[in-house]
Amino acid sequence: MDESEDCGHLYGYGDPATKRTRLQEIVDQRIKDVAEAKASRSAAELRELADAFFKENGQPQSFFECLNAGESSPWDLALAAEFKRASPSKGDINVDLDCAAQALEYSKVGASVLSVLTEPKWFKGSLHDLCEARLSTQRWAKDCGRSRPVCLRKDFLVDEYQVLEAIAHGADTALLMVSILPQTKLRALLACCREHGMEPLVEVVNTQELKVALAAGACIIGVNNRNLHTFELDKGRTAQLAKELSDLGVAYGPGARIKLLALSGLATADDIEECRKIACSGVLIGEALMRASDPGNAIRAMMMPQAQGQVLPVATGEVIVKVCGVVRPEDARCAVAAGANLVGVIFAKSKRQASTEQALAVRDVVWRFGERSEQVQTATKEANVLSNPVPRLIHRCSLIRAASKRTPLVTGIFMDQPLDEIVDKVSTVGLDAVQLHGSESVEFLEELIQRLPTVWVIKVVHLPPRGEQGIEDEDALQKLKGLLEVYAALCDAVLLDTSIKGGPSGGTGAAFDWQVVKKAQETWGIPVIVAGGLTDKNVGELVSMVAPFGVDVASGVEDAPGIK
Repeated sequence: MDESEDCGHLYGYGDPATKRTRLQEIVDQRIKDVAEAKASRSAAELRELADAFFKENGQPQSFFECLNAGESSPWDLALAAEFKRASPSKGDINVDLDCAAQALEYSKVGASVLSVLTEPKWFKGSLHDLCEARLSTQRWAKDCGRSRPVCLRKDFLVDEYQVLEAIAHGADTALLMVSILPQTKLRALLACCREHGMEPLVEVVNTQELKVALAAGACIIGVNNRNLHTFELDKGRTAQLAKELSDLGVAYGPGARIKLLALSGLATADDIEECRKIACSGVLIGEALMRASDPGNAIRAMMMPQAQGQVLPVATGEVIVKVCGVVRPEDARCAVAAGANLVGVIFAKSKRQASTEQALAVRDVVWRFGERSEQVQTATKEANVLSNPVPRLIHRCSLIRAASKRTPLVTGIFMDQPLDEIVDKVSTVGLDAVQLHGSESVEFLEELIQRLPTVWVIKVVHLPPRGEQGIEDEDALQKLKGLLEVYAALCDAVLLDTSIKGGPSGGTGAAFDWQVVKKAQETWGIPVIVAGGLTDKNVGELVSMVAPFGVDVASGVEDAPGIK
């Protein structure tokens, strides 16, 4: 095989003007890392370590058998749950998390593969993490009489030495990336893996790489929905290459020799369902689980079809979070990195009012984090034909939660402002959602929805501060219920906030009686977002007490107005 055939699929090959990419920088560094590792420990020594590990802990498990079991499981596919402290595209994700403990969390819920990043510079991983994941789950599996998950070394493998490192630290399989390997090296690494009892996961990102993988004899193929040369995310890529396999006459999936996995960018039950439809044998989920406060519940919400769309009661880790009054890009970056679902920019008169320029800067940060270049549109707002509008609101809430899990939504806050002004801001800034914080009429809402049919709409209802009269008697509660039902027929979510008589609406730093939330959700079945007086010190109490659909923080997480 001549060089042009061997390397023709590699990014920029034959074009000296092509700028080096971050992926190529990472590979260059890994080549240096391997050279340094070889200088300190020979391949022969690694083989001895691997033999000792096998003797004490057993041989690698079959990746094929793992995927076959996943295909016949209640989930219809295998889950590869990933441990990833950081990434070049997102920066730090959860750098202090303990790999052994997280691996156990994944395993107890049903993950059949543990993907462990071992690259140290950009992903902040290590071979120690891989070994800890293997040993902790092996002990757990033995104690409870279950099969342990398969352990995948996820790294940038360019040398057979790294395969030896993987097996010496407990890996059952390893990732081989077609995008960084000449064909001859890919085949050599495939042979090396199989020589040591491992069937590797071979990653591709386009049709040319898929054909290279098939020609090399790859059997377990993973489609990375993110191109690591450009960091562009396209969740439709797996479906495209699945069709390519069919067009090539290659059988894959249950009962077939070829297995297909979807890698990267998966965060919701809808994403997983799409993978089922194209007969994927497995899915890899990383960032969504590493950011989750309860990874077990996050896995169940994504993997169990029956859990899709459930809103009430709100499960642990499923409370949506809105950070409001953001005017600085650095605060927006901090909010989304911490897991905020919605980022609120205030256009009403306020100490936190944002200019158009500030709003655009915040929007750019949120869009970049969510790897998108346009607004996230809501599904068509169906007419409410039910006598009870609450089921409609529950459905809309499930949609906004799913959408904001994939990428945070930029929300504009308005209060009794002209409709034309709102429409103009939505267009100019590219707002995903509008929150109405004033006394806007039902007619105003209907016209707003007519003019902005694909924009999410949140309506605020104001309540008196805790301790003041106004909401404790049954007549007042029934009036509130009626008002919430009116908005349930029109909006995508409703938000309860504190309003001081004769004072500001929102941003007061005062809380209302949270028992109203309990009444709304448990008795009336109406999911609500809660604002008003929430801080890092009391939001946990709110969630444990009444488990609201969402929380909205603003002044309670500030050093000064607009400074988070």
